[in-house]
Amino acid sequence: MGIYGKYALRNSTTYLANDFSSKSTTNLGQLRATMRLGYSWDLVGEARVITQSDYTETGFVVEAGYYLTPNLRLAAGYAFGEIDDRDFDGSRSASGPYLGLTVKLNELFNGFGLQKRVPRQEIEQRQFLINQLKKGIGKGQQATEKITNSEKNPIETLAENLKGDNRAKKIEKTLLEKLMTAPRR
Repeated sequence: MGIYGKYALRNSTTYLANDFSSKSTTNLGQLRATMRLGYSWDLVGEARVITQSDYTETGFVVEAGYYLTPNLRLAAGYAFGEIDDRDFDGSRSASGPYLGLTVKLNELFNGFGLQKRVPRQEIEQRQFLINQLKKGIGKGQQATEKITNSEKNPIETLAENLKGDNRAKKIEKTLLEKLMTAPRR
């Protein structure tokens, strides 16, 4: 069973002229409970309320859903609602059935949204190597030790071969390609 909730508050002031302003506060609260019934079915119950100084709206939903695929859900439900608004002389209610279709987009386009992030340490190491190439590797003992004392991999071997050589600008493109295609640790 999954339970979800949210609350939002908006407090605003509107200035329409030099001598007229209006303040309003709006609240939104929502609570949703979902219970899976096996692999393909679920039941949902939801309640929400929206309030302003002279306006209140409440809504309730009962819904059943069927997963056509793990990323595509078809739902049918019934919504109950009531609005109490002093400006429009009292309250009114509306209820009725509805249909819904939910699509999960993260797997729709062959991995869309699922790319792995490059770890920060790897980004910093790549930037360090690029900066050392631009400066001309080998000019500082500390920089040389930092490269040569780390675990050996093709990128660091390439960096060692470039030490003391002033060809850094010519092969920077090659190094960048190697950095981008190096095996992940």
